Amino acid sequence: LFGDTLRSNGTMIATARNAGFELTRHPHDWKLVRITKPLAVEPADIPCASWRIAAGSRGQNAVLVNR
Repeated sequence: LFGDTLRSNGTMIATARNAGFELTRHPHDWKLVRITKPLAVEPADIPCASWRIAAGSRGQNAVLVNR
C-alpha cells in the first residue's frame, strides 16, 4: 500500500508514521514524500474472472466464488 503527500504536510506524515508507514523519497517530484506499508494479507477470494486467471498464472491458489 502506498500514497504520496506533500513534504510540508507534517500532520499527514506524523499520522502515516504512527500507522506504521515508511517514508521514502518520491521518484518523480522532490516536493512529495512517498509513504508505504507492506500488506501481508491475501484476499480470501478473488471476485473477478480476470483476476482469477492472473492469480492462476502466477502459481497462486485461486478460489472460485459463485455469486
